[in-house]
Amino acid sequence: MDKCKNEADFTLGLIAYHVTPITDTLPGRAQLMFGRRINSRLGPLRSHSTLNTEQKTLLSEKRAAHLKQPTKQTTLATDQPVWVQHPITRNWHQGTVMRPDDSPHSWWLNEDNSDRLVRRNQHDIRPRRMASSAAERPSARTTVSPDVSNENLSPATSPDLNNQSDATTQSPSSSLPGINT
Repeated sequence: MDKCKNEADFTLGLIAYHVTPITDTLPGRAQLMFGRRINSRLGPLRSHSTLNTEQKTLLSEKRAAHLKQPTKQTTLATDQPVWVQHPITRNWHQGTVMRPDDSPHSWWLNEDNSDRLVRRNQHDIRPRRMASSAAERPSARTTVSPDVSNENLSPATSPDLNNQSDATTQSPSSSLPGINT
């Protein structure tokens, strides 16, 4: 520090001293103090260390840990009944598949509540399970009253929203919505 000719050289010398790593594994004093690497005119100290096989496998496992295998997309057929999620309100509506679109994972659907033809992506579509007889219908259909909103039910277990004839098991004397007597 005695060789510095002016104050700027002295400051740069101090920064270089504090940024220099103590060892290969221990960072410099400034990085330890601030918790981040401090920019200086010195380049980073790089040591050419070779990794053994165990370290290489651990490193590759860490890098691949966030990668997921793609899930198998459900295939849809023409005229298949589906649940369609509205992009703004996020409510699920009934619809029917018309045809696939040219773009990947997109389908043209006919919304049953508005009779519009809309294009939706695969993640906005869920297949609807159709019950063939009244005995096979899910129990949620008989316990849901007409007074309870069906908007937030999941598409897989949601009852037929337009057909409320099954859900009329509630007695007229019941004053609480959703409670059957």
